[in-house]
Amino acid sequence: LNTEGFIDAPLPAPLPPTLYSRSGDLPLSVILALCLAGLAVARRRSPGNAD
Repeated sequence: LNTEGFIDAPLPAPLPPTLYSRSGDLPLSVILALCLAGLAVARRRSPGNAD
């Protein structure tokens, strides 16, 4: 105790890449675009829209 130094130990093997690291933001962007398109279509078809 009370001595400086370092621990020399092997590191564990790396984990496999996660789904997010493989696909990135693309799935979220697609879902967001589909939701916005659905809202635009629903707003266009709503009755009483005199514009």
